[in-house]
Amino acid sequence: MLSVDSVSTWTSLSDAIHDGAHIDIVANVSFQTFITIRHVVGLTISSSVGATLTGGWRTPHFELFNSNVSFVGLHFVSGSTSGSGGCIFAGSSVVTVDQVAFSH
Repeated sequence: MLSVDSVSTWTSLSDAIHDGAHIDIVANVSFQTFITIRHVVGLTISSSVGATLTGGWRTPHFELFNSNVSFVGLHFVSGSTSGSGGCIFAGSSVVTVDQVAFSH
């Protein structure tokens, strides 16, 4: 049986990330800083409630390096960076998005 971690805060989301994790974000989450994901494979970050992830024009949401991550059913809002990637920066990574919205 597939194990799903339900999370509702930036800290619980960050703590739940590991190889093969299936994470369900069950509330809107405000990002004060980005979450770095390095060398993680088979990670799915989704929302059964269509959660909004807000960067508040302060930060990107995720920085991915050498990882394989799927995002499903999420709404990314107001991600910001001075470099590349407003919501998600992906370096040498595979990113899949399904039923995901990006807006400012």
